[in-house]
Amino acid sequence: MSGSSRWRIAAAVLPLLLVLAIVWVPEWLHWYVPAPSISDAALQTARTEPADAVLAEIAAMPLSAARTEEDEQRIPLRALEVLNGRITLPGYPSTEISRPLAPRDLSAGPPTLQLMQASLAAPDMLLDAYRLSRDERFFAQARDDIVAFARFESSQWLNTGFLWNDHAIAARIPVLVKFWRIYRTRTDFDPAVGRQVLALAERSGRLLTRDSHYAYRTGHGILSDLGAMQVSLAFPVLDPQGAMRGHGQQRFARHLAYYVSAEGPTLLHSAGYHSSGLEFFGIALRLYSLANTPIPEDWWQRYDKSVDHYGKLRRPDGTLPLYGDTRSVSEGAGPPLTARGARNEAQPLRPRLDWPAPRRSVDLYPLSGHALWWDGAAEAATSQTAITWSYFPGLGHKLADDLSLVTWSNGRPWITNVGYWPWGFWGRPQATSWPGSNAPHRVGEPAVSKRESKLVAAASAAGVSFVDMQRDGPDGLQVRRQVLRLAERDLWLVLDATRGATGATATHWTFAPDLLAGRQDERRFRLVARGGERALTLSIDGPDSLRTEVLRGSREPFGGWVVDDREPVAAPTIAVRQSAASAWALAGFALSAADAPTPPTARMLKWTDAEHWTMAVDAASGRSELTRDGLRLTLGNGTALALAATPSQAPARQAVLSALAEAERGYPRFAERVHFRFRWTRWIVAAWVVQELLAFAVRRWRPRWVTPLRIFSIAAWIAAGVWLGFVYFEGMWW
Repeated sequence: MSGSSRWRIAAAVLPLLLVLAIVWVPEWLHWYVPAPSISDAALQTARTEPADAVLAEIAAMPLSAARTEEDEQRIPLRALEVLNGRITLPGYPSTEISRPLAPRDLSAGPPTLQLMQASLAAPDMLLDAYRLSRDERFFAQARDDIVAFARFESSQWLNTGFLWNDHAIAARIPVLVKFWRIYRTRTDFDPAVGRQVLALAERSGRLLTRDSHYAYRTGHGILSDLGAMQVSLAFPVLDPQGAMRGHGQQRFARHLAYYVSAEGPTLLHSAGYHSSGLEFFGIALRLYSLANTPIPEDWWQRYDKSVDHYGKLRRPDGTLPLYGDTRSVSEGAGPPLTARGARNEAQPLRPRLDWPAPRRSVDLYPLSGHALWWDGAAEAATSQTAITWSYFPGLGHKLADDLSLVTWSNGRPWITNVGYWPWGFWGRPQATSWPGSNAPHRVGEPAVSKRESKLVAAASAAGVSFVDMQRDGPDGLQVRRQVLRLAERDLWLVLDATRGATGATATHWTFAPDLLAGRQDERRFRLVARGGERALTLSIDGPDSLRTEVLRGSREPFGGWVVDDREPVAAPTIAVRQSAASAWALAGFALSAADAPTPPTARMLKWTDAEHWTMAVDAASGRSELTRDGLRLTLGNGTALALAATPSQAPARQAVLSALAEAERGYPRFAERVHFRFRWTRWIVAAWVVQELLAFAVRRWRPRWVTPLRIFSIAAWIAAGVWLGFVYFEGMWW
């Protein structure tokens, strides 16, 4: 081959290879971890260090996508299904799986199920069954599954499904620890299997500590920190200098500043994520103590407040109020808790089996954006009212539910939101937007609208609780919601006021799915449970433009849904809509005996603005009036409440957002978009083929143009590569 021919080939091929390398090499490097080398000495050390008690503790610190099934009698039965090629995880239908685990199992079913499969849920179940039964079939299958997974994982160059999802990586660490604790002392120990397990643990730890993977906006980042600490403590031969552990601790300390509020609540906008956040907080404290790392004093104060907040959220049946991404099922014993020891150490995690019965209380969390009331018509606290206005832009798991409320009374839920709508199911975009909650909003307002919510004023007295909240939304929209609870009368009064809105405003009042909604007239409804002794009467008042519609299981318009565990079920929703740009609406919710002839109803007598009004509550015993005049609220019995204006939370809020912004600068996310890279690869190859066809024609008909055009094409390819590598893909942040 002549020199000119070699030059032509190089000039044609090298720019193509350069651009393809720019597209794909960063992706490969993002996931690449050098193959771990596990020496014989390291393998033998790992079989004796650390102590068995340490491995037992870490194995009992699950980081999975769902709580471990608490009914141990069912675990061997579930494991038998796994042996026969099917897996049934709590909240999911039975799914066929391969024996041993195969790549196709990682892409079967909805996304959350795929996540749990990539978290080694099947081997985890088998290992639990082996612990309970000592049936060797369970252990052998768990071993084969883990080895098959490790071989597949180590052979991959690019991410597949949830294979390298940060939650999945972290969640499989305790499973590997659980397996290793048993396997390392067995007489049938195979060094090849041992190396596979240790190599998988090391690769997982390296990925978890890679900052370009770090999900600083959500609890996934916390899981990465916990997983890294677990690898270091359970497999010290893999982290002899403690680099993984130190990196996880450093990031956790940074993340905690905007993960758990100084008031106690987790700042991920939901009761459900507070529960998991409390669990992860406790795990972190215990891992610090296992590593002999001192725990800051203010962390203990924050943890104690977090436990207290969970206790207020938790109802006697173990459920939590459905605001944000919260599941409707009972939490059982709830998240395991740690306690402060005599030497400031975090003691081993234990489930709390003696959650106290609710007591009458009024708790406000102005910074975090929540209010919790426990009250009752009798001495015992039998009713919970949960109100949320929480929104920290940039933090994850936010639903459009600002200013919504959820009620629970006399052993059951009444007013609610949709709850946790599973990923991958139809309707999640609508469920996570305004129609999925009872928050007042502008019709058509996006779920991610630019907005800020705050507590304006609050007051409480014997049997009376009141909050006034405000949301400033897009295009000058301002929404006010005032909630007044009269416990002795089992009555909630909710006053909404909007101004500055363009177009219609709406509120979707959704109720528990087992309630039957009966319309008494255009603005009066009765909700009764089958066979129930109590009923809820809803009376609505507002200007003439106000209209109501009953929805149940409606897809268009979306409404009338509540998620039961992981399944959306039809529920009654009263949709209230007004065409006026600035308007008010009063909703009265009265709980009474199901056979009560005339439950109380509410109506407005005089409306001036959100801080000046008079309303009436009509009942069989007569009428009582309630008046607000600025910061003074006068009840029908003559009782006057001075409303306390809430101090500005701007400095504390800014501190949280500044910590988040600092994390954003410190952990730039890699633009991992494989499907875009494949798409560009197709376009690049097609462009190169067209170029070479044109070059062939030019050489045939205009030979003197070949060299200038080739130089131009090389420059164009270099420019395209620079744009793709430093502009397009670098700008595709998560």
